[in-house]
Amino acid sequence: MGPLQFQEKIFQYTKSKALSFEGPASKEYIQYQKQQRKDAGRKFKIVDEDALFESIATSQVIYLGDFHTFDQSTKNLERLLKILVEGKAQFTLGMEMVHAKHQNYIDQFLNRLISQEEFLESIDYHESWRFPWGHYQKFFELSQKHHFPIIGLNSEGALSTRDEFAAQKILHYLEHRPHSTMLILFGELHIITSRLPGQVNKLSPTPLTQTIIHQNLDQVYWKLASKKSTISHTASLVQFTPHEFCLISSPPWIKYESMVNWYDNLSDDPDFDIRDSNIQNGLKAFTSNMHENLLFLCQNLANMFGMRTKDDPIDSEALSDFNVYDYTNLDLILKKISAIEDRAARNFYRELVIEGRILKLPDSNVYYVSHYSINRLASVAGLHLFHWFLRDRPKQKNKKILSSKQNNFEKFRTFFALESFSHLCAKMLNPHRKCDLYLDLKRKSNTKDPDRLILKKALRLIGHPKQFNKNLATIISRTSPKQIHRLAQIVGKITGEILFENFIANNNERPSNVALSIFETYSSSKNLELLAHKCFSSADFKKGQKRYF
Repeated sequence: MGPLQFQEKIFQYTKSKALSFEGPASKEYIQYQKQQRKDAGRKFKIVDEDALFESIATSQVIYLGDFHTFDQSTKNLERLLKILVEGKAQFTLGMEMVHAKHQNYIDQFLNRLISQEEFLESIDYHESWRFPWGHYQKFFELSQKHHFPIIGLNSEGALSTRDEFAAQKILHYLEHRPHSTMLILFGELHIITSRLPGQVNKLSPTPLTQTIIHQNLDQVYWKLASKKSTISHTASLVQFTPHEFCLISSPPWIKYESMVNWYDNLSDDPDFDIRDSNIQNGLKAFTSNMHENLLFLCQNLANMFGMRTKDDPIDSEALSDFNVYDYTNLDLILKKISAIEDRAARNFYRELVIEGRILKLPDSNVYYVSHYSINRLASVAGLHLFHWFLRDRPKQKNKKILSSKQNNFEKFRTFFALESFSHLCAKMLNPHRKCDLYLDLKRKSNTKDPDRLILKKALRLIGHPKQFNKNLATIISRTSPKQIHRLAQIVGKITGEILFENFIANNNERPSNVALSIFETYSSSKNLELLAHKCFSSADFKKGQKRYF
């Protein structure tokens, strides 16, 4: 099974699960869906961000599609807002998530006349919208800071009725503020050319230029992936017409995972409370099928990486032997940590829990992750597969992973291998997952970042790969386990990133060989230096930085 087939399998699994929660759809809703699929199937070309910004600069109305349960939709709006703010543009933000009848409360909140809690209660947020408030809160904070208006565009009625109402509100606002640009966040089905944008054109007394920005449309993602004959691993911007785009900043199954999370935990939660920060930010844990979801990921990743034990292709029984706990079982985790005999190890694992790190307790099949998401579960799967794969290797018999008897070099290699492989697994599932690259680390090392000293050490390692082991020996000679762990995390994550982007995504190397190259660093300093040289010696390595979208 190749990387693309692996992605398709994850996509079908997650989408089917998400759609199974939905009840019967109205005829109008089905028509909107059909039109979206038809529009998404049109021809497009890949363009750079300049094409989008040029379109935005000449438009009176800009639409961004919102997949309501998926925070990535609103993160991209936040980036656009910051660009407009920095450019000192005059603009107004129109939002579907608030009814127009509640405009008075919006204005009071933006003018700090009522608190956030009073605002949410006044607009009856739980009943009127219900999607995580944390997705939208930042826009109101930005408005308060930079003094741009926000207007509510939602209303009652059929989808077409709501589009017509929103169109009238947009035009009414532009009539009184002709020099202001309208930036509209509305449900992705509504921003189809023939729907809300079409209503605005139909009702406008004068021609308007409008920019439409779809996000993460399924058909566009898979068409891009098939064109590349591999994983679509970089953020892509495509253009259908001079003023219609689609931004691909995440694989489609990630948005369906957010939908599953919402249905499982938020939509009908009788304990929903706007004061609960976990609910507000959409971080309440998956609980119903977590073990099944993680085992599914482990099985498919094991197949992807061609992982085999000595006598059994995939030992499913051994692979399913794990327990994963989240913050709701924190007392249990702390109790297990207290039972660890080595004092330094106890303190180390407590610190990891405090920092919200993903971890495996020593000499057990217990994993801890503060909260669940597919991204985080993929990292857990990486940890589990690492231990599962090594347990029957001839050289690993009776050798404990992360033993307190390991010296600093061995500790680093262990943490490095775990982090590299975990990040690689997360990238296999979500190719758009971002990681700080060389220039990002260099920039942060020159700020007041609390990790700046560790970042400088990491830069020294990855900046001189031919002397990797020599520099490493000096750096970790008098370093605490926590600092070794953090250093290995930084270097391991960027290694996993490069192995995916430069070797797997481009079909330059088989995933099984890439995984093996990581495993071999666990017990060999020579192999660690070879891998460092492989990843950090390219001419472009020191030019790398995290993508904007």
